[in-house]
Amino acid sequence: LWSPEELLIEGEPSTIPGDPGHAAGGGVGGYHGPGPGGSSGYGSGATDLDELNRVGMSVAIRYELARLRKAAVSGGLFDLRYPESARDAVLFDVSTPEAIGRAAEASASFRAALDRLAAAGVDRSWPGFDLLSLHPTGLGPDRLIELKSSGVNAQVQEMTWNEWKSAKGSPLRSLFWLYLAGNLRSDLADARPFLRAINDPFGALLSTIVTSKPRRSVQLDLRTFKEADNLELTVKRRKPQ
Repeated sequence: LWSPEELLIEGEPSTIPGDPGHAAGGGVGGYHGPGPGGSSGYGSGATDLDELNRVGMSVAIRYELARLRKAAVSGGLFDLRYPESARDAVLFDVSTPEAIGRAAEASASFRAALDRLAAAGVDRSWPGFDLLSLHPTGLGPDRLIELKSSGVNAQVQEMTWNEWKSAKGSPLRSLFWLYLAGNLRSDLADARPFLRAINDPFGALLSTIVTSKPRRSVQLDLRTFKEADNLELTVKRRKPQ
């Protein structure tokens, strides 16, 4: 896999300030991995899925912060390890109940956004997406982002039933986005890593409900979207060993 340091978004590494990288127990801005039904890597049984998740999350966070910056939104990522970062945070990891609880304790803006989501029927502990960005006006959520990471350019991705039902019938459906971080394996010849952002994946993608004991899931055909924001990442090549 490419490391976050090797993947450049608009010329900058996709690492997050304060990211301890491969340090034991580390994560991206306090991120330690997705909740149930998190990202998966297709194409290699030997792929380290925890590391794949970490790289994909790094890319998604940097992409979203760059998007917000272009929209003249000031602020950064809430880092679970540093509660003071909540003062100007506009992006929150909501992939686990722990992350949500820590953010709610530290940020009034996040609590207000969480209240609005709960009023619309979104579960406070397992909302069914991984990242929440706040609206520039501070009036509530801007994007509800579900991240899927893949070592290759996956043609099909799976969402858990909770992820699907959280948004498909929600009045906030227009705020839901699917971020696809793909081609994250470094051994693919002529395959550029990318981040693809799809708004309302429930209407934009063909889907198939799959029921297999003990759970139900939804498979998304990633070739069928009508429109998406697409960013190819620049790779900072490794120095020869």
